[in-house]
Amino acid sequence: MKLLRAFFAVAASVVMLVPVASADILLCDYLGYDYTSPMPHNLNAPNSYFAIGDVDNINPAAVITDPANYEYTFCLKAGTLTAADTLAGMFGRYYYMAGDGTFYIHSDAKIGGTHRDYGLNPPNATAPGTFEDGTLILGAEFDALTIIVNLNTFTASLNGTLTFYCGEEWGSLPCYEGWTFAGETIESGIPGGYTWAVDGVVYVTETAVEQTNWTGIKKLFQ
Repeated sequence: MKLLRAFFAVAASVVMLVPVASADILLCDYLGYDYTSPMPHNLNAPNSYFAIGDVDNINPAAVITDPANYEYTFCLKAGTLTAADTLAGMFGRYYYMAGDGTFYIHSDAKIGGTHRDYGLNPPNATAPGTFEDGTLILGAEFDALTIIVNLNTFTASLNGTLTFYCGEEWGSLPCYEGWTFAGETIESGIPGGYTWAVDGVVYVTETAVEQTNWTGIKKLFQ
């Protein structure tokens, strides 16, 4: 399936489809499925939101990868739901602002490793387990994550900010803070028990990179 290079963002309380700008630095595309637990298809507390899947088109300038011999997977855990509301009776908005959400990228050998397996009705014997085994490439915390659900079409968008803090390739990133996680849902070919297919990108603006680099330079003279 072709990965979409687009994401939904909220501006002036309006959901807008916004392309990743050419000046932004793409880290990766991701494509997978999401679910809620313990109650399926329910974002309300005390349920938790998860997304798992494949990572593709990883920027070779930022992360060293070997897609011929390794598969790359992600596991997203939204963390604690801090607030929820509705907009104009058309959109449900779910906010995760507690800072306890995580986004991990793992690699696992195609030969001798454990192939990722969605299974049915997650969490199950293979999901999310087979998406978070192998070698941790990058690990991040969500500074914030917002999920917006269209109450008429039951499609959704995700938008959040990440701070990377660990992983084998962590030191190779151009900066650690200010990464945007963005995506949209697709209602197609969804395994039983999952809510949506999710498709999106992780990227950072050049401004964030420049600010981080300038901060690093200033520290040298302190």
